[in-house]
Formats: sequence, C-alpha cells, structure tokens
Amino acid sequence: MVHFASVLLLGFAVPCLTSRSDLSKAPLVNGLVEHLQAAFPGESILAVKKAVADGLARSLGDENIDAREVTCARDYSGLCPQGWSDAGDGRVCIAPSTYQGKCASKQEFGGLTSQQKRQQAARCGALFPCIGACAQNAAAACPFAWRQDANNDCLAPSGYAGPCVGRKNFQSMKQSERQLWAAKCDVVWPCRKAFAAAESVQVTVSNSIDADCNQDFGKACPAGFMEEGSSCTAPAGFAGRCGSSVPSTYDASEKAVYAEACKTPWPCLSK
Repeated sequence: MVHFASVLLLGFAVPCLTSRSDLSKAPLVNGLVEHLQAAFPGESILAVKKAVADGLARSLGDENIDAREVTCARDYSGLCPQGWSDAGDGRVCIAPSTYQGKCASKQEFGGLTSQQKRQQAARCGALFPCIGACAQNAAAACPFAWRQDANNDCLAPSGYAGPCVGRKNFQSMKQSERQLWAAKCDVVWPCRKAFAAAESVQVTVSNSIDADCNQDFGKACPAGFMEEGSSCTAPAGFAGRCGSSVPSTYDASEKAVYAEACKTPWPCLSK
C-alpha cells in the first residue's frame, strides 16, 4: 500500500512560507490537508500537515522559488516591489535607503510581465505586495492593536505571542527602523486608510469583502468567530492576516481598524 506522503513527494508539483512548519497553510495547498485527512483517516493531523509541508518544500526547492512567494497571492499589477518607490517615469523603481541586496538601487520593472517581475524581484531579494495588502503607517504612535501609556510607551495586547518585548517606545526611531522592528517582531503598523477611519470613529463602514454589507461592530466577534471569555477564536482553516484570536473587548473604532487592517470582517447589520 502506498503511504499518503508519496502522493505529495512524488506527484504533487507546485511552485514557497518563510518557515517549513507553515507550509501546510500556504494558499497554494488550500484544502489539501483536509482532503488527505479524509482519504487517510488513520493518519494524525500533524502527520498530514508535515507531509504537505515536506512535499511542498521539496517542490519549491526543485523549482528554486523563494518560500515567501507563496505566503499569499502576490499583486504584480503595480510597478514596484514592496518598499521600493517609482522613480516617476513609469519604468524605474528605487530601492529603500536600507536596501543591501545584490541589485543596484535603481531597477527597471516597466514593461515586464508578472512572471518577469517576480523573477526580477527575486534576483533583488524583494517581494511584490500581497493582493489586498494595505499601506502600513509606520509613523503611527504604536503598532496595530498596541496601546500607548502616559510615558508614550507602546504596550502589546494581552494575546501578543511574538519574539519581542511587550513594551516599547518608538518615539526616537526612524520609520525604516520601525518597519524593520515590526518585521522582526511579528507585528504590523495600522493601515493608513483604516487608521484615519478609526480616528473619525466611523462605526458602520463598508465591508472590504462585500460592498453591500455594513458591518455590525456592536457584535463582540468577527463573522464566524466564537466568543470565549475575553477573546474571539477563529474557525478551523481561517487564514486572516493578523492571527486566529481577537480580543472581544475592542471598542467599535478598534474593531473597524482590525476589520480593515486584518481583512477580518464583522457580521453584517441586519436589514
């Protein structure tokens, strides 16, 4: 009898997440874990996920594709990779001041196909943004969902499980330093548009996924989440941008920011 892992290692070729343990969650293999678990009910869920991750990692290595490429569906409709700026001629992109990659600080991306943009960015150690990604506001006082105290320190939310300290003062940090810190510490800065919307306390906003839905921020949890004490837990298979747990104690403006920044909508208001 052929073991289920051979289905992946020998016959599943796919074009790669930053850590192998996350590969089973890549959008490219959506639904594959559930399908294999149903086909091989005697195998544990951990074994199935490991087989998916190992199979995908091997395929990615064979294709010589950066694992970060499959953390999301990349948007190649824009001219420049994430963090690079348009020189103004519609063809050339300028690397950020902190760039230390293999390419020159000016690269031509104009006129390239999506595949050519991906290959050019890969050579330069750059990535195009995820589809639907927001422009983060690194000039904000604190990272998203962090709170500022009387000393201007930013305090992490109670559910923060990243590798860095839970109290940090960003006042003397440049925006480039803030962006590097956020990437290292697994946090995000508020979206520019969503941050402004929160300041105006726009409680009923248009759902970014369904334009006909006005979200009900009177509800404790996002759509489909289960309230458990002071937090909301996502359903199985949830793939939102900001994790699978949301504090149920957010006020309406905080929920509006979270919904937009994390692409995690609240239930629609009843009509």
